[in-house]
Amino acid sequence: MSSDIILNENTIELANAEVQNTGPLAGYAFRDRNQPVQQRWVLYGHSGDAHLFADSRGGDVVNFSKDGRVSTAGPDAGFQMFDRLGPAKGNAVWYVSSDGVNLDYTGPVQGGQVLKRLAMKVSNASGVTIFNRALVTGGFTAQGATSFHDRVSVDGDLVVDRDIKIGGTISQSSSAALKDDVEMLSGDSAIEALEELTPVTFRYKADPTRRRNVGFIAEEAPELVSHPKRDRISVMDIVAVLTKVVKEQQSVITALRSEVRAFGRRVEEDR
Repeated sequence: MSSDIILNENTIELANAEVQNTGPLAGYAFRDRNQPVQQRWVLYGHSGDAHLFADSRGGDVVNFSKDGRVSTAGPDAGFQMFDRLGPAKGNAVWYVSSDGVNLDYTGPVQGGQVLKRLAMKVSNASGVTIFNRALVTGGFTAQGATSFHDRVSVDGDLVVDRDIKIGGTISQSSSAALKDDVEMLSGDSAIEALEELTPVTFRYKADPTRRRNVGFIAEEAPELVSHPKRDRISVMDIVAVLTKVVKEQQSVITALRSEVRAFGRRVEEDR
C-alpha cells in the first residue's frame, strides 16, 4: 500500500516502509531539537549524487558521488573512525590541510591519560611522515617509491616483526651536521668488540617459513655495538668495527711486507 503527498512540484510517496521524495528541490530536512539554536541539515540528491547540506556551513558538508566516492568539505572537514566494540580504545580522523593529508589519533596511553596527536602526514612535498611510535605487524608493500613521493620518514621507532623488502638502496643519515662529540674509534676497542661478537644461526619465532638466518644475539653482543636496551644491534656499528679491524690488519700487513722486502735486500747484499 502506498500514498502520495503532493506539495507544489514535489511529491512525497510513502511506499511500505520507504519514504521517497522526488522533484527538482527534493530533499529531507532535520534539526537537533536539543540545541538552543536549532541546526538544520538537509539530505538531498542532485545529478545522480547525494549531498548533506548544513546551515552552519552555508553549503554541503558531505558528498556521496554516484561512482562511490565520499568527500567532506569545510574548514574542519574530515572522516572519523573508531572501534564500535571498544570506543574507549581511541579514534582517528583523516582530514586535508593546505600542505597535505593528515591522520589525527586520540586514545588512552599508559596511566589512563588521553593522548591526541598527529599520527601520520601525507605531505604535498616531503611524502609520508609517521610520528611517534609506529608498529607494523603484517606485510608492508610499496609498489615503487613514487607511491610515497620518493620519501618515507619516521619520527621515532619503526618496529617490524617480519621481513622488509626493498627494491632500491638503503642509506642511513651520517652527516657531520647531525653529530657532536666525535672521536676516532681505537683499534684496540674495535678488535675487542669483534672478538666478543659470536655469530650464530637461528630461526625467528614469528617467521612461519622457519627459515634459518645468520646473525648475532643482542643480549650477548659487546656494549660498543649493542643498543642500550640490549635488544637490537646496529648494522652500521658492525660495519664500523669491521672497517677499523681491517684497517688495523692492513697496517700490520703493510709493515710486514716492508720488513720482508728489507730482509730480502739484506740477503741479496750479503751474497
